[in-house]
Amino acid sequence: MPVMDTGIDALRRAKTILGGTEAAIAAVVGVTQPAVNYVFNTSKKVPAEWCIPLERATEAKGQKIGRQQFRPDIYPPEDHADHVRARHGERRCAALRPQQRARAVRT
Repeated sequence: MPVMDTGIDALRRAKTILGGTEAAIAAVVGVTQPAVNYVFNTSKKVPAEWCIPLERATEAKGQKIGRQQFRPDIYPPEDHADHVRARHGERRCAALRPQQRARAVRT
């Protein structure tokens, strides 16, 4: 059985980029430092609501970590829409999220 990437490694990289402290991550995502510590030590996944703020904060520091790296289970790779369109046609593309659909239709 393949090992599922939980995004905790991406969270560790974000911690380094944002100053090396759990408090820095807490400030970005709007939680307390103990909540960040809980995710690092006992949680299986990065909370979904943290992904976009972390992506923006790391991008602002010049070392963007994409939301796909924090939660690959809910944010497919950037080229996913192109893959779906090529394999299943435009009808299947209609089920994609709006930003993916726009990218798939442009091509």
